[in-house]
Amino acid sequence: QLAWREPNGCAELEFDPRSETRAVAPGEPVEIHVRYRTRDGQQPLPKGSWGATVEQGGRVAEARGQVTSDGSFVVRYVARSSGTPKPGDGVRIEAISAGGYARDIWKIRVREKYEGTFSQKQQTTVAATDYVLSVAKDYIIEGRLVWEAEPGSARTPTFGEVASQFYVPTDGAITVSIDTKGTSLGSRCVYEETKTFDIQSLPPAALRYLVLEVAADGRYRLMLGMVSRFLQFSVRRKCVIRGPPFFIWGTETINDAGIEIGEQQGRIADGTIAGRTGPIRAGPTTVTGEWQFKKSQP
Repeated sequence: QLAWREPNGCAELEFDPRSETRAVAPGEPVEIHVRYRTRDGQQPLPKGSWGATVEQGGRVAEARGQVTSDGSFVVRYVARSSGTPKPGDGVRIEAISAGGYARDIWKIRVREKYEGTFSQKQQTTVAATDYVLSVAKDYIIEGRLVWEAEPGSARTPTFGEVASQFYVPTDGAITVSIDTKGTSLGSRCVYEETKTFDIQSLPPAALRYLVLEVAADGRYRLMLGMVSRFLQFSVRRKCVIRGPPFFIWGTETINDAGIEIGEQQGRIADGTIAGRTGPIRAGPTTVTGEWQFKKSQP
């Protein structure tokens, strides 16, 4: 009899999403699905009432209700709309019936950011064809990115039962530097140019393969990719014609400078996501890359 009166003595609550796994934006609503069940055997308790009280910040859409016939109910929490949600914000949830009294606190996950840089070097060398003696292309792509939690993400976690938070770039820039030299029987041409693309000016499709997943156990999965057409631009061309030498200037459109570091996994160390690739080879092209992003709070 005394155990029935004790909080969580005979009954318990299970939350989906779990406490401290969901990051929220100011004013963002969250549906917390609650299972009310026995501690021994974890059988659903199909009758009873529930109540919800805000912890520290935010609000609840309904403060009380009835447990459904399958032993579940939903609490609708809304994050604080004034200022940034803070650590400890959440809702205290309790349920009571003849099967026991249960209570627990569901808390938001602090909306962390990751900030840092990546760089990619792409080298292509072609030599000794019938008309072109050599082409050497050096593309350097450098990015400065701010990653923030993706609101309402529906992505499937990579790490099995371990909860994950997904991040997408919200600010930063990508700079492409082109240095190409081509030598033929009759001329030598040089292409040189640098262009910076602001992240916020790129269309959503361009950011499709820029995703960061951080698991609750400290593992991460990083995707760094971008189709080259989103980084297309014109470069200056200077050619020297053999014979009596003379110069020709012009422009050339570059459409093969994409981000190709791809999917990388590792473990966070001291709040930092960092690593580098070995050479990624495709025909005459070799790509290497490295990245470093540090955790910060807004």
